[in-house]
Amino acid sequence: MNAHIPCLCRFENAGVTLLELMMVLVVMVVLASLALPGFGRHTARSRLIQEADRLEAVLGQARLAAMDQGCTWRVVFWPAEGRYLAFSDLDGDAELDDQESRDGPHTLYAGVVFGASVTSGPNNSGVPTDGISFVNERVSFSCLGSCNAGTLYLRNAEESLALRLLPASGTITRWVYAQGWQEER
Repeated sequence: MNAHIPCLCRFENAGVTLLELMMVLVVMVVLASLALPGFGRHTARSRLIQEADRLEAVLGQARLAAMDQGCTWRVVFWPAEGRYLAFSDLDGDAELDDQESRDGPHTLYAGVVFGASVTSGPNNSGVPTDGISFVNERVSFSCLGSCNAGTLYLRNAEESLALRLLPASGTITRWVYAQGWQEER
């Protein structure tokens, strides 16, 4: 009893026409063009956050090294070049010597620069044009973990971020500018 069931869908011509292929490509291009600007913004924000994380890590390591080693550690910034370097200052001359330990130099990620897109910082003080409010563009951590006060500003094309160092404790607070400065918690 072999009953023959008729097939309702036949694929005798299983190829695709050039017109069908072009329509699929057009739909893919339209979807990609909608997604790419958002992806670019996400990538730029991610780089800014990663740079802030890396900078906080270098500052934190310099502070801990100063306390562990019982000597001053400095972090020096070259804002125009987008670079910074941490080093132990064994002889207290504020200069990197051959026998002194170092971390870096580090270069800011592509698309991230020192500075802010606004003129006033989290404490309503002026943002320096070079983005570094520390005297002589350097942070100095004592063997007690304290440091000189100041703020580092980082920005990309769309966002600004600030890292403030509190002098007595060397603690870092992070601020993000979103229609006003807001401290990240």
